[in-house]
Amino acid sequence: MKLKNRIVMSAFDSHHAAKDGSMTPRLMSFLAERARGGAGLVTTGFAYIDQKASKYSHGQLGAYDDSLIVGLNLLSEAIQTEGARASLQIAHCGRQKTISGPVAAPSSVSWRSWTTGEDLTPTELTIDEIEEIIDAYGQAARRGRQARFDAIELHAGHGYLITNFLSPRTNKRRDGYGGDLKNRMRFLLETVRRIKEATGERFPLICKITVDEYFENGITIKESTEVAKKLEDIGVGAIVASAGCHEGPYEVPPMFLPAGVNVHLAHELKKVVTIPVAAIGAINDPELAERIIAEGKADLVAMARPLIADPYLPVKVERGQIDDIRKCIRCNQTCCERSTANLEIRCAINPAAGRELDYTFKPAATKKRVVVVGGGPAGMEAARTAALRGHEVVLYEKNALGGQLLLAAASPGKQEINNLTKFLSGQVRKLADVRVGLRATSKLVEEDHPDAVVVATGARLVLPKIRGIENANVTSFEKALLSQVRIGKRALVIGGGEIGLETTYSLLQEPRELTIVTRMPKLAPEMEPTRKDFVMRSILDHHVSVLAGMDVQEMSESEAVAVDRAGNRRSISLDTVVIARGWTADAELFEELKDKFDEIYRVGDCIEPREIGDAIHEASWVANRI
Repeated sequence: MKLKNRIVMSAFDSHHAAKDGSMTPRLMSFLAERARGGAGLVTTGFAYIDQKASKYSHGQLGAYDDSLIVGLNLLSEAIQTEGARASLQIAHCGRQKTISGPVAAPSSVSWRSWTTGEDLTPTELTIDEIEEIIDAYGQAARRGRQARFDAIELHAGHGYLITNFLSPRTNKRRDGYGGDLKNRMRFLLETVRRIKEATGERFPLICKITVDEYFENGITIKESTEVAKKLEDIGVGAIVASAGCHEGPYEVPPMFLPAGVNVHLAHELKKVVTIPVAAIGAINDPELAERIIAEGKADLVAMARPLIADPYLPVKVERGQIDDIRKCIRCNQTCCERSTANLEIRCAINPAAGRELDYTFKPAATKKRVVVVGGGPAGMEAARTAALRGHEVVLYEKNALGGQLLLAAASPGKQEINNLTKFLSGQVRKLADVRVGLRATSKLVEEDHPDAVVVATGARLVLPKIRGIENANVTSFEKALLSQVRIGKRALVIGGGEIGLETTYSLLQEPRELTIVTRMPKLAPEMEPTRKDFVMRSILDHHVSVLAGMDVQEMSESEAVAVDRAGNRRSISLDTVVIARGWTADAELFEELKDKFDEIYRVGDCIEPREIGDAIHEASWVANRI
């Protein structure tokens, strides 16, 4: 199988399939768009192989019955028609299940479900059941070939069934499928052989493996190199060198992990095999991808989130339009978060992702003069979209383009957000009349004589009514994150939401005694899980004092008093107080203008402070209506 380039759209469960696992127009359009954007190979999200225990989630593609072949063929044709090769990924979820139903694995080692929070303890597979599953893999692969896919990808990583056999952490068997590596890889090798029997020796078979599980007593690089050699020996044509599982951050590396964090794993496999090896994980920069290939660390570069964020990344690279690429910021907010909740995926920065059939981008029927006030994510996206539709756009920003993106990127480990600021600011400067350093008053907007107005003035901090709030040692989280003030060695952070946690984590970059006081019973329930886990580990490691269910009643230069609902009091020693709550919509300009224009909208945080994705999607929707 020859590919037109070395870019692989890796598998991502988009939850677009029908209840019975059959193909839908939404799934077809989602994958066809990635093929249209120029990827050499497009891989489906994993298709479950039987109707017993292999299904992982709702909306998942199926390959368990011959009746599904017709739909699978439509899917392969949709990808191939757009110029890419098509690969069907097949798998059994093993102990990692997000829906109700039987859970099966080599051993009864439990897993805590992402969706329910419950500990799921699988039933240990019998020898007869293992043989049934191996045959199901073979039949699923046969259906893939019959449906005219160009290749089959066997998912043997990320904590699914084959990984459960390979890992000593989850395989406690004492028979021929457990114990030493030879026995633990037996299930994988028998599955590969069965697939080759079902599809033919020459039909391309790719295997995706977890090279390092990053867990004590888990899969290691040393063992994975032996597995890779065996896979090549029995006819596997290429290997995708991935890492981790659902219980850690390395499977889908968030922004706080380094770019290309798993590339070294592909390089290790390339040392021991001659078949192509694909690197995967946090490769969202074309320059990094080029470097990986040029330095011989991998033969292919696999990416999912970057092509969800911008399906046309490959085409733009080919044309030299690097600045026009909407680079994934690895926030995991609306792709992974929604996927793990069994919802259709979206992308925080690409409003069309996952909604290709619904998201219609049409030129404006009548060209209008549009004034956008506010250069944060919502304002810039509204300006960009309106200008692309043919409107004459003026964008006002009183400070610097970026708005809250600049503040968010100041938190350690979130520098990837700068990619979005760079993209949006670059696009609006090319497409619109951008006026930075100018505060748009009601009078100024009226004098511009716009046909339509979009208000995107964001949010502002309202200080809580606490005795001592005027003290010199009290500051805001904005000034703390942007290093505009000196923070002492004993700081109190008031607010336990996402802002409070990010502020605390930032302050922990220097030795300090920190205390968080929050009125909520738990810290940051709204925060993206992998980022929250990472930040919480740091908070626990640094012995930060957390006073949940309490509120600060009064403060002095050296002490604060917190009180719970029962009236119990706690004294907190401090030298600095950082206010990390009270973020509220800044709708003042909108209220002044709303009765002066027939067509006026407000978008983003000036409606209600929310996430980046909310601002981008809302702005795009509004700009498409003008």
